Amino acid sequence: MGTALDITSRKDAEAARQGLLDAVAAQPFLQVCVLEGPRHVVTLANAEYRANVAGGRDIVGMPVLDAFPDLADSGYGPLMDRVLATGEPFIGREAVVPVVPGGISEERFFNFVVQPVRGPSGKIDSLLNLSLDVTGVVAARTHLESMAAQEKQNAAFERHLIGIVSHDLRNPLSTIRLGVARLLRNEDLGRASLKAVLRVHSTVEQMMRLVNDLLDFTQARIGSGLTVVRAPMNLHGVVRQAAEEVQMAFPQRSLIIEAEGDGSGEWDRDRIAQVAVNLITNALKYSPAEDAIGV
Repeated sequence: MGTALDITSRKDAEAARQGLLDAVAAQPFLQVCVLEGPRHVVTLANAEYRANVAGGRDIVGMPVLDAFPDLADSGYGPLMDRVLATGEPFIGREAVVPVVPGGISEERFFNFVVQPVRGPSGKIDSLLNLSLDVTGVVAARTHLESMAAQEKQNAAFERHLIGIVSHDLRNPLSTIRLGVARLLRNEDLGRASLKAVLRVHSTVEQMMRLVNDLLDFTQARIGSGLTVVRAPMNLHGVVRQAAEEVQMAFPQRSLIIEAEGDGSGEWDRDRIAQVAVNLITNALKYSPAEDAIGV
């Protein structure tokens, strides 16, 4: 008496499964490894996997933890056991894996997925490990982060330096300004001396404006914004004073100042003067020398 069992469907399923694994293994950018059974024996490792993970070794037929003993303490073994038992895949990102390409040990970064695979019987009996080498991506990101941190440090130092220089310049300039103001009240100054004092006064005012601009720049870069202190003032008087200060730096130019209406209000005197000085100075710098400037 003879018996027979038709296993055509099982053979077809095995052939389809093997064809799918072969197609996945042929991918040029993926490292593909198939692990079979509870000991996770390597039954397939494509060329990319052998070259970039196994260091060129042929590890087919070896339990994966024997092929990579450095992974024994990494939790990779229990991870594979869990996927095999539960059938739930695992996705890992930028995992550090020690590899030995060309006999030189180095750490590489991989994105990977451990996918359970069902055999012809319908039972999960293998694991498909797909990984992608992202060492270059991690290195590039680390480099960019390092550059950004260095740039941030440089910017902080720059702001700190500008703030110190501006603040330390203010005190001696204020002393010079007070001395010049006292000299200008001296009625005994000769014409030549008065001209020299006026020139010093103009220079000091320009330097004070530069220092104030540097302080404003520092505050803006730090993120605290520009300080505005409102107080009662007369707009006409502040603008006229600002124009007269600019006029000292451009004695050969003609300034025509016209004021209408009530100039009383609450503004920041220094900010109004800063705006007026900047506008009038630019008008004088970038207009024909023979033209009069109207304010």
